[in-house]
Amino acid sequence: MNRKVQFTIFLSIFLLIYLGIHFFVVSALANLFSIPKNIFFYPLILILASSFPLSVLIERKSPSKKSRYFHLVSATWMGILLYLFLLLLIYQILDIFLIIPKTQAEITILSFALVLTVYSLINGSLIRIREIEIPMEKLKKEIKLVQLSDVHIGSVRGSNFLKEIVEKTNQLSPDIVIITGDLVDGTAPLTHEIINPINKLKAPALFVTGNHEFYEGFDNIFKLLKKTKLKLLRNSETNFQGVQFLGVNYSEEKNYLDNTLKGIKIKQPSVLLYHLPTNPEYLSTKKINLQLAGHTHNGQIFPFNIFAKLAYPNVSGFYTSKNKKSSIYVSQGTGTWGPPMRLSSFNEITLIRLKLR
Repeated sequence: MNRKVQFTIFLSIFLLIYLGIHFFVVSALANLFSIPKNIFFYPLILILASSFPLSVLIERKSPSKKSRYFHLVSATWMGILLYLFLLLLIYQILDIFLIIPKTQAEITILSFALVLTVYSLINGSLIRIREIEIPMEKLKKEIKLVQLSDVHIGSVRGSNFLKEIVEKTNQLSPDIVIITGDLVDGTAPLTHEIINPINKLKAPALFVTGNHEFYEGFDNIFKLLKKTKLKLLRNSETNFQGVQFLGVNYSEEKNYLDNTLKGIKIKQPSVLLYHLPTNPEYLSTKKINLQLAGHTHNGQIFPFNIFAKLAYPNVSGFYTSKNKKSSIYVSQGTGTWGPPMRLSSFNEITLIRLKLR
């Protein structure tokens, strides 16, 4: 199955589910507030449900300040919709067993939705520094590196957000910076202006692709990033202060990582840069000391952290193999996808100190 067919199937399923959630939320709100379902009812559902995909399309084809604001509002609405869906679902379940006055339900649902939205927006705008020490054998010297992942530069997070990330990174004075995919979002046309702040990084920087670079098209991404200070690792390796850094492209092909690693002679100590989390036991079989990954966002917004954990057991944080010789660190992401919101997770810049075991 080729990429376009896969994307069409995924998009169709997403839009159907998204439309269904809108129907449930708008219907439940209309019933709760005793609003008649007149001729505007179904058009309203269609308008709300189409706002996000339409905003992406407009922003891609005819970007402007208005299109960016439209995209920001529609992306934020996705988060609000999720909270309303969960709150209304809980209310309808409780209403089967309990007598809940309508006025009390109205105030409670709207209040919770407002609080969750405001908190998530504030939390989603902040960037925290997360520090971790990782012991590693055969190190020549301690290395201080910063991992950035899932920045998602695009319509919602623009060049100013990237400037903030670069400034915070430089303040940490790392020896090297690692970007483990999804630097770009794909919601806006890529330009040198939007990505240019990355050149202000003081330390050398390595980059591997994520799924959003894959969707955007590797050729377009590489053409743009070749004019930056980033060193692109495309199924290749580089040595930094005696450590072998292995960079593998994102791919949806089965066994892609395994087949790619067969073509690279792995040395010690070694760090794998690959967007998707694997697991420490797998790394141990490949004699790889450490993997740096991202992709999961730790679910970004509750309850997606539960689903992310099911899809990726090593969903966020540090994990070690049984023999203690291999480990993986999975970033929650430095930015956000879709709604600029976070609940049960946070944006992180990760300061990692590699220390001699």
